[in-house]
Amino acid sequence: MPTPIHPCQSILWSAACVLLTVVCTLTGGAHIAAQPLDPPILDWRRGQKPAMFNLTPQAELVDGSIVGRVVEPDNKWNIFFTTDADLLDGGERYRVIVDYRVLDAGAADNAMLYMVMRSDEPGAQWTPTVKLDGEVGEPASVTVDYLLPDGVSGHELRFCARADGALAIDRLRIQPLPRLDAAVLADPDLSLTAPGPADFEGRPFEPFALCAHLDRVHFYTDEQVEAALDFAEELGVQTFRVGVSWTRMMPHGPDAHQPYLDRLDRIFTGLERRGIEPLLVIIGVPSWASSAPPGAERPWSYMPRDLDQFRDYVRLVVDRYGGFADFYEINNEPDWHFWSSSIADYMTYSRAAVEIIRELDPQARVMNGGFSGTGLWYMEGSKPDTFARILDLGFAEVFDILAIHTYDRTAEQVIYRVNRWQAMLESKGLGDTPIWITEAGFSVWHNEWNNVTTTEAQQADYLSDLYNIVTRHPSVEKVFWYNLRNKDHYKRPRERGFGLIQNDFTTKPAADVYRRMTHELKPGRDPRLWQVDRWLDIPPQ
Repeated sequence: MPTPIHPCQSILWSAACVLLTVVCTLTGGAHIAAQPLDPPILDWRRGQKPAMFNLTPQAELVDGSIVGRVVEPDNKWNIFFTTDADLLDGGERYRVIVDYRVLDAGAADNAMLYMVMRSDEPGAQWTPTVKLDGEVGEPASVTVDYLLPDGVSGHELRFCARADGALAIDRLRIQPLPRLDAAVLADPDLSLTAPGPADFEGRPFEPFALCAHLDRVHFYTDEQVEAALDFAEELGVQTFRVGVSWTRMMPHGPDAHQPYLDRLDRIFTGLERRGIEPLLVIIGVPSWASSAPPGAERPWSYMPRDLDQFRDYVRLVVDRYGGFADFYEINNEPDWHFWSSSIADYMTYSRAAVEIIRELDPQARVMNGGFSGTGLWYMEGSKPDTFARILDLGFAEVFDILAIHTYDRTAEQVIYRVNRWQAMLESKGLGDTPIWITEAGFSVWHNEWNNVTTTEAQQADYLSDLYNIVTRHPSVEKVFWYNLRNKDHYKRPRERGFGLIQNDFTTKPAADVYRRMTHELKPGRDPRLWQVDRWLDIPPQ
């Protein structure tokens, strides 16, 4: 499922915009002539006069810090202070670094301290909301990179509370960042080399992949499964993501539910018959096997009580379907709502699964459950340190591939995000780890909150940019479009509109673009895309 975030305004970016500006040298990486960054447009520290800020009646200076408190607890939204509306420009990119202290986390169930980049122009969207949390009174810091939408002005950085709470800001820095710029490609003096321990040459160019929920019998009939697989073959799909849910396979106990096995048999044999490679997702924990506390909202997202029961499920899956699949993904978005136990538990769970997979299929390649983009945005409900912790807990011992999800609204922003993950891999000497984007998509829907409507034409343009640009990144092996089919039954409006086809199987323009891409996109990698933002992990001065 896609990450439920408030994405940036859509900026349809042409395929010509394929490059870089920045850099520095990361340890062990390649060298590139550094271009100086512009000076910060704002660098406020505790004790200075708060220039370029607009304090509301809910904010005051206390011992040199800007302190905001909720003074009307019945008011759901409370703004403490904002930057000037003319400080930040649409179409520009900024890094925001905030040092803060939570003074009161709030007693209300929905209390949240947050910052948001916001414009009140008609049609503007949140870009995005970032939660500010931590131990009360303890210093904390957050860094977020924003790409502000073209054509929308009046952006303000706002610090706010929902329902309750108090926050102290001790430092705020806003640094302009360079954007991908096609003009750089014309520079005859630009000299770039691929970083990291491997140059990724010789890898197959098979990036066209697709997500669906074919195992869900309430969503697809057997006849519709066959129609969906026929359509995927006709589109030119090379890899198909298939969830194999423990919850659906063994809903009431350790005995497998035969109708679910029959559905999976149909899917895997159908993929093999059409020459499409499956990515098999190990996912879900049935209630009877879950360690979830009584009354938990998502019992399927907790660690199994008995790992031997979990191993039995994995063994059945690999015994029955391992002959069809060479690739496995272990769960889904462990940095978001799909995993409620600890990250250490997730690694124990993953090791148990991988132990069985490699015993039965030593040649299999395994990846983590795709990390949600929220793991880099510090969104409410996210676990932003998940990947860093998994790296420390032995990522390289368990996983062969890094799986990520991105629902960014431009291909340009996807490149920035991929390079953020890449930098974290390189910091551990894992720069040659391939990256699979196992979910990426663009929903056609109407957002009543911001009165913004996205169109089928925008979805098609986004898909074109995604495959034209992101598949050229040397680390990215595959991009799985989410989703095959609209989910009209789903409660959340945004979740309904990601499909290449409507719920009734009529096609959208994006399907025609996907088909054309699989037939016309020529193989190729562009190492310059790997060099964007090489300095991201260098601490700010």
